[in-house]
Amino acid sequence: GDWNVFVGQFFNEWEISKHVIEPFTIPDTWTRVRSIDHGRTAPTACMWGAIDYDGKIWWYREYYQKDTDADINAQNIVRLSGTEKYKFTLLDSACFSKTGYGETIANIYEKNGIEPIPWPKNRIAGWSLFHEYLRIYEMTKLPRMFFFKNCYNAIRSIPILIHDETHPEDLDSSGDDHVADSVRGLCEYLNE
Repeated sequence: GDWNVFVGQFFNEWEISKHVIEPFTIPDTWTRVRSIDHGRTAPTACMWGAIDYDGKIWWYREYYQKDTDADINAQNIVRLSGTEKYKFTLLDSACFSKTGYGETIANIYEKNGIEPIPWPKNRIAGWSLFHEYLRIYEMTKLPRMFFFKNCYNAIRSIPILIHDETHPEDLDSSGDDHVADSVRGLCEYLNE
């Protein structure tokens, strides 16, 4: 048996020996992207990913910070990005909504150096794709998504997430789902 598998586990495909890898230098020819789940009281989670020629996703960096305003989060993400170039940066679609007055969260990110586009809004389809990327394929004995060892919050939080009790196809969003939401956003966007 596997002590990391438990009843109710949402991502039962997760195998640390298959999904977590040693960091390596990302080839310049791979497509680099970022995906951000913004939060203020809840953590903001930004995941940096690279997509290889076969469509596999390699998550190579993360930012995870709570109790921080959107402008500071955006500035920190820009600083951590250095001189890297990204095909796009995804942001939770809720961040593009006006709440009655003033700027949207997306506007604040844009003013601070990040030009985001909204990720798709179909959570269930996104989770289904997340499962597919994690699945170990018979032919290769490998998944289609990997996490560098330095993505501590991804490695910590993804395997402990559970099913929603009233909507079993959905993830229980009362858990630490911020990194998972960032990953889901990209999985869904790539398959629209």
